[in-house]
Amino acid sequence: MIDPVSVVGLIASLLGFSARDIIPKLRVYLRDNSELAFRQKRESVRHHMLVETLRGYYCAALRSEGPAGFHFYEVEIDGKNRVLTSVVAKPEWVGFHADLDKVRCTVSPRPAALGDGRIVPTASNAHGLEIWNPRISADRLARYYALVFGAGSRIYDQELYRLLNVGGFPQDLSVSFGLDSYFRYRFGVGLLIEELTLALMENTFNIDAIVRGKADYLPLRQYFLPNASRFSDYQSRVCAGGIQVTFAMARDAGDFVIPTQMRSASVDGGQGWRSIVPMAYHQPMVDADEEVSLECSVFRELFEELFSGEEAEEHVKRVEPDWYFEECPALKWLKKNRRNLTVKCTCFAPNLLFGTYDFGILLVVHDPAFWKKFGKQMSTNWEIGKAKKITTESSGNLGGLAALVAEDPWSDQGLVSLVEGLTLLKALEPKRVAELTFRRQLTQ
Repeated sequence: MIDPVSVVGLIASLLGFSARDIIPKLRVYLRDNSELAFRQKRESVRHHMLVETLRGYYCAALRSEGPAGFHFYEVEIDGKNRVLTSVVAKPEWVGFHADLDKVRCTVSPRPAALGDGRIVPTASNAHGLEIWNPRISADRLARYYALVFGAGSRIYDQELYRLLNVGGFPQDLSVSFGLDSYFRYRFGVGLLIEELTLALMENTFNIDAIVRGKADYLPLRQYFLPNASRFSDYQSRVCAGGIQVTFAMARDAGDFVIPTQMRSASVDGGQGWRSIVPMAYHQPMVDADEEVSLECSVFRELFEELFSGEEAEEHVKRVEPDWYFEECPALKWLKKNRRNLTVKCTCFAPNLLFGTYDFGILLVVHDPAFWKKFGKQMSTNWEIGKAKKITTESSGNLGGLAALVAEDPWSDQGLVSLVEGLTLLKALEPKRVAELTFRRQLTQ
């Protein structure tokens, strides 16, 4: 766990604030945040409140765009109940099935982040946090920092791929990335969730009051994502994100088994929310040019999150970027039996809650031999919650699938990937998948 005061001192100076203005306030708010009344109020901020506030903030702007514009992603269950999410998409960004190994991914030279974070050809400060110039006070910034560090999550800086451009939907998908750092994301646009949480607390969960006073309560959102035209302006912010994998393994019982998890209190974001496994930021560990394909993150995170790949978490000292295939028998089996796999990109899902991007992936193992040999070897890592176990659901269990989708709260991008993945899985293997009683809805 990092020392909040030392990190915030660095960040404050890069943002044009004096550390002396931030640190005393941070100490006070960290102390206040530890008090029982504050913790209870923060825990009262539910996922649906965050999503409903976002809808109140953006819905009028989305409706003005018309059918070809952005829509909120919802899930309709049994033709009546709806699950709302913070994911927005255009119609062509969902419901496709691009072969993941044919998605073209490139990485640009390390950018300098100037102005609003736009890409220029020469390198600048290693963290580049001087890009910020939102209308925010030192006091309010200290409150956001206190919410980050007071959550008790594991947080450390790492290199990641920030999104620059994506296009070619649905079947000629190409993505360009730049290299950046987690801290530059987390202490910039990544503070949007803390800002929204604090606004709900300050206004006793009155969403209308927040929307009316958005300039005061949501200055970062007004700066980074004020309207729909900025959603796809990825170069105007450090747009971090990654992959959400619906992992389906065939069994002799004539179905697929799909693992999910509850996010632990140690993860930086989405604590206590349901998610699919694996899910991760897209980032390099060994060689940024060699690991830029989305597939690299899919299989590396499969190793880390399901097959005890602790060494993949941080500070890997390897020469070959795909070293985990040789060290993990389950991954070695997948590589050797690639003909028995389906690996498809099913959706592109920007998340307004975090200001991130995600690609939904369906990874299907059609040969039951894999589950028979490696199913019992799956184990948890630190990202999984108190139960410390992976939950699995059968693709043939009609009621179980519906209950899983309806569970609250879900990691929104994970839910989107699951719904898109199950929809494609049903089309690929209709006899192994129950009739789906849920479907996507795109609404404005």
